[in-house]
Amino acid sequence: MAMLLEGIRVVDWTQWHAGPYGSALLADLGAEVIHVEHPTMPDSLRGMERTFGASMQLPQGRHLIFELVNRNKKGIALDLSRPEGREVMYRLVAKSDVFVTNFRGAEKLGMDYQTLRQHNPRLVYALGSGLGDRGPDRGKPSLELCAYARSGAMLGAGEPGWPPVYLPACFADLMTGIFLAYGVIA
Repeated sequence: MAMLLEGIRVVDWTQWHAGPYGSALLADLGAEVIHVEHPTMPDSLRGMERTFGASMQLPQGRHLIFELVNRNKKGIALDLSRPEGREVMYRLVAKSDVFVTNFRGAEKLGMDYQTLRQHNPRLVYALGSGLGDRGPDRGKPSLELCAYARSGAMLGAGEPGWPPVYLPACFADLMTGIFLAYGVIA
């Protein structure tokens, strides 16, 4: 039986949780997803050794959360700061249907929509961002904890009079990834 996204190729230039989780959902639905990492500075998630006191290490040095959000994907290492790395990426984009990123400043490396559409006018460009691409905070860094703090969720989690309570889960990142995948499918 054919899968929903069989025959669709996704270039995944993401890191941490939200972006990789969104593209993992596309892979779960049958898309060929190619995760791009820097050869000497890979996805920061790989370096997270413990979460809430629990080890994230699997046998052979693999990482539990990294494996979870990058399941069913292929991988390639490219240095996009070098012209040769960008050229390989452009050739990959030319043969792909979707480009997913959650990097701020993608235009500095020629990975913005305007540049990539020159290599593939049909490309679906999906940008996952904690603070959006419009408004006064666009382009600022954001991680899940920022979303909890800005939304007031940390105040609602505790008892009256308590200081803000950290929510030890990836709800915001996972929801962002779900909506990122949903946007691509739409």
